[in-house]
Amino acid sequence: MSPKGRPIAITMGDPAGIGPEIVVDIFRRHPEWSSQCVVLGDEATMRRAAAVRGMLPLAVVDGPGDVA
Repeated sequence: MSPKGRPIAITMGDPAGIGPEIVVDIFRRHPEWSSQCVVLGDEATMRRAAAVRGMLPLAVVDGPGDVA
């Protein structure tokens, strides 16, 4: 968690590039981070990247205003 107890936001990168797969791979290697981070980006793109990499979807929000 960040110092104020809010999740750390990570952008998914270019939806047509390798960014979404890289984000998924990072969370596969460090599953404990999934409770501390949120991915900013298109939910469908992240779900596809997670499916390709064989992982459950991550928490994805449309923008910083959606992070609690």
